[in-house]
Amino acid sequence: MGRTFTGTITQRTDFTYVASTDLGTTSYVDDDSNYFSRAFTSGAGENQANRLYVGRFVLNAASTNTLLDLAGALEDIYGDAITMQDVKFLKVRNRGVRDEDGDYNPTAGADITVGGADSNAMGSIFYGDQEAKLLVRSGGCFILVAPLDGYPVTAGSQDVLEIEYVGSEASGGDVMVDVELFGDDLTA
Repeated sequence: MGRTFTGTITQRTDFTYVASTDLGTTSYVDDDSNYFSRAFTSGAGENQANRLYVGRFVLNAASTNTLLDLAGALEDIYGDAITMQDVKFLKVRNRGVRDEDGDYNPTAGADITVGGADSNAMGSIFYGDQEAKLLVRSGGCFILVAPLDGYPVTAGSQDVLEIEYVGSEASGGDVMVDVELFGDDLTA
Protein backbone atom coordinates (compact mmCIF):
# COMPACT_ATOMS: atom_id res chain seq x y z
CA MET A 1 0.00 0.00 0.00
CA GLY A 2 2.10 2.87 -1.23
CA ARG A 3 1.25 6.48 -0.66
CA THR A 4 2.36 9.42 -2.77
CA PHE A 5 2.26 13.09 -1.94
CA THR A 6 2.26 16.19 -4.11
CA GLY A 7 1.28 19.70 -3.16
CA THR A 8 1.90 23.40 -3.52
CA ILE A 9 1.95 26.00 -0.78
CA THR A 10 0.96 29.44 -2.00
CA GLN A 11 0.84 32.67 -0.04
CA ARG A 12 -0.48 35.81 -1.67
CA THR A 13 -1.44 39.21 -0.35
CA ASP A 14 -3.53 41.84 -2.10
CA PHE A 15 -3.91 45.26 -0.52
CA THR A 16 -4.01 48.97 -1.21
CA TYR A 17 -2.69 51.59 1.20
CA VAL A 18 -3.91 55.17 0.59
CA ALA A 19 -2.77 58.46 2.13
CA SER A 20 -4.31 61.88 1.61
CA THR A 21 -1.95 64.83 1.75
CA ASP A 22 -2.08 68.55 0.87
CA LEU A 23 -0.77 67.60 -2.56
CA GLY A 24 -3.48 65.03 -3.21
CA THR A 25 -3.88 61.34 -2.73
CA THR A 26 -1.17 58.79 -3.07
CA SER A 27 -1.51 55.07 -2.82
CA TYR A 28 0.54 51.94 -2.62
CA VAL A 29 -0.87 48.88 -4.33
CA ASP A 30 0.71 45.53 -3.57
CA ASP A 31 2.02 44.36 -6.91
CA ASP A 32 2.36 40.82 -5.58
CA SER A 33 6.15 40.96 -5.84
CA ASN A 34 6.30 39.14 -2.50
CA TYR A 35 4.23 36.23 -3.80
CA PHE A 36 5.38 32.94 -2.26
CA SER A 37 4.90 29.52 -3.79
CA ARG A 38 6.68 26.22 -3.14
CA ALA A 39 5.92 22.91 -4.84
CA PHE A 40 6.50 19.56 -3.12
CA THR A 41 6.79 16.12 -4.68
CA SER A 42 6.62 12.70 -3.10
CA GLY A 43 9.75 11.53 -1.29
CA ALA A 44 11.99 12.24 1.67
CA GLY A 45 14.37 14.91 0.41
CA GLU A 46 14.50 18.58 -0.43
CA ASN A 47 11.12 19.94 -1.56
CA GLN A 48 9.61 16.53 -0.86
CA ALA A 49 7.23 15.00 1.67
CA ASN A 50 5.60 11.62 2.13
CA ARG A 51 3.19 12.00 5.05
CA LEU A 52 0.23 14.28 5.64
CA TYR A 53 -1.74 14.93 8.81
CA VAL A 54 -5.01 16.86 8.80
CA GLY A 55 -6.90 17.40 12.03
CA ARG A 56 -9.78 19.44 13.37
CA PHE A 57 -10.69 19.63 17.03
CA VAL A 58 -12.46 21.76 19.60
CA LEU A 59 -10.83 23.31 22.66
CA ASN A 60 -12.50 25.18 25.51
CA ALA A 61 -12.10 25.96 29.21
CA ALA A 62 -12.98 22.34 30.12
CA SER A 63 -10.91 20.60 27.41
CA THR A 64 -7.91 22.88 27.31
CA ASN A 65 -5.33 21.20 25.10
CA THR A 66 -4.46 18.67 22.42
CA LEU A 67 -1.11 16.91 22.22
CA LEU A 68 0.04 15.82 18.77
CA ASP A 69 2.71 13.10 19.08
CA LEU A 70 4.47 13.35 15.74
CA ALA A 71 6.51 10.17 16.21
CA GLY A 72 4.19 7.22 16.38
CA ALA A 73 0.87 8.21 17.98
CA LEU A 74 -0.42 10.36 15.12
CA GLU A 75 -2.32 8.85 12.19
CA ASP A 76 -2.76 10.08 8.65
CA ILE A 77 -6.17 10.35 7.00
CA TYR A 78 -6.01 6.64 6.06
CA GLY A 79 -5.42 5.51 9.64
CA ASP A 80 -1.73 4.69 9.16
CA ALA A 81 0.68 5.62 11.95
CA ILE A 82 2.97 8.56 11.24
CA THR A 83 6.54 8.67 12.52
CA MET A 84 7.80 12.04 11.34
CA GLN A 85 11.49 12.64 10.91
CA ASP A 86 10.87 16.29 10.12
CA VAL A 87 8.06 18.73 9.46
CA LYS A 88 8.20 20.70 6.22
CA PHE A 89 4.84 22.47 6.57
CA LEU A 90 2.73 23.33 9.59
CA LYS A 91 -0.48 25.35 9.64
CA VAL A 92 -2.52 25.96 12.78
CA ARG A 93 -5.72 27.95 12.30
CA ASN A 94 -7.83 29.31 15.14
CA ARG A 95 -11.29 29.49 13.54
CA GLY A 96 -12.87 31.18 16.56
CA VAL A 97 -15.92 30.43 18.70
CA ARG A 98 -19.09 28.65 17.63
CA ASP A 99 -22.16 30.87 17.47
CA GLU A 100 -25.82 29.90 17.86
CA ASP A 101 -25.98 28.96 14.14
CA GLY A 102 -23.06 26.55 14.48
CA ASP A 103 -20.63 28.76 12.57
CA TYR A 104 -17.18 29.62 13.93
CA ASN A 105 -16.26 33.31 14.12
CA PRO A 106 -13.32 35.27 15.54
CA THR A 107 -14.10 36.20 19.14
CA ALA A 108 -11.98 38.43 21.38
CA GLY A 109 -10.18 36.39 24.03
CA ALA A 110 -10.64 32.98 22.36
CA ASP A 111 -6.91 32.41 21.87
CA ILE A 112 -4.68 29.34 21.58
CA THR A 113 -0.96 28.65 21.85
CA VAL A 114 1.24 26.33 19.81
CA GLY A 115 4.24 24.60 21.40
CA GLY A 116 5.59 24.17 24.91
CA ALA A 117 4.30 20.70 25.79
CA ASP A 118 5.16 19.64 29.37
CA SER A 119 7.00 16.57 28.09
CA ASN A 120 8.97 15.91 24.88
CA ALA A 121 8.04 19.25 23.31
CA MET A 122 9.03 19.77 19.69
CA GLY A 123 11.37 22.70 20.20
CA SER A 124 12.95 22.75 16.75
CA ILE A 125 10.32 25.19 15.48
CA PHE A 126 11.42 27.60 18.24
CA TYR A 127 15.18 27.39 17.69
CA GLY A 128 15.48 24.51 20.16
CA ASP A 129 13.47 26.08 22.97
CA GLN A 130 11.11 23.35 24.19
CA GLU A 131 9.25 25.73 26.51
CA ALA A 132 8.48 28.36 23.87
CA LYS A 133 4.91 28.95 22.76
CA LEU A 134 3.38 31.03 20.01
CA LEU A 135 0.07 32.79 20.56
CA VAL A 136 -2.53 32.42 17.79
CA ARG A 137 -5.33 34.91 18.29
CA SER A 138 -8.95 34.09 17.48
CA GLY A 139 -9.44 34.16 13.72
CA GLY A 140 -5.67 33.93 13.20
CA CYS A 141 -3.38 31.45 11.53
CA PHE A 142 0.22 30.31 12.07
CA ILE A 143 2.14 28.88 9.10
CA LEU A 144 5.68 27.46 8.90
CA VAL A 145 7.34 26.27 5.70
CA ALA A 146 10.78 24.63 5.62
CA PRO A 147 11.11 22.94 2.22
CA LEU A 148 14.72 21.79 2.32
CA ASP A 149 15.40 19.92 5.55
CA GLY A 150 12.34 20.72 7.66
CA TYR A 151 12.08 21.08 11.41
CA PRO A 152 13.51 17.94 13.06
CA VAL A 153 11.35 15.61 15.14
CA THR A 154 13.17 13.40 17.65
CA ALA A 155 11.13 10.43 18.88
CA GLY A 156 10.94 10.25 22.66
CA SER A 157 12.51 13.65 23.35
CA GLN A 158 11.25 16.32 20.89
CA ASP A 159 8.16 14.97 19.17
CA VAL A 160 5.08 16.47 20.86
CA LEU A 161 3.31 19.56 19.56
CA GLU A 162 0.84 21.01 22.05
CA ILE A 163 -2.08 23.22 21.07
CA GLU A 164 -3.63 24.81 24.12
CA TYR A 165 -6.69 26.95 24.77
CA VAL A 166 -5.56 30.05 26.69
CA GLY A 167 -8.63 32.18 26.12
CA SER A 168 -10.77 33.67 28.77
CA GLU A 169 -13.96 31.98 29.89
CA ALA A 170 -15.64 35.26 29.01
CA SER A 171 -14.96 34.54 25.32
CA GLY A 172 -17.53 31.80 25.82
CA GLY A 173 -17.67 28.51 24.07
CA ASP A 174 -15.80 26.12 21.91
CA VAL A 175 -12.82 27.16 19.79
CA MET A 176 -12.40 25.24 16.53
CA VAL A 177 -8.78 24.52 15.58
CA ASP A 178 -7.57 23.20 12.21
CA VAL A 179 -4.12 21.64 11.87
CA GLU A 180 -2.38 20.62 8.67
CA LEU A 181 1.18 19.36 8.54
CA PHE A 182 3.36 17.35 6.26
CA GLY A 183 6.91 16.15 6.17
CA ASP A 184 9.16 13.14 5.94
CA ASP A 185 8.48 9.77 7.52
CA LEU A 186 11.39 7.42 6.95
CA THR A 187 9.23 4.40 7.78
CA ALA A 188 6.90 5.15 4.83
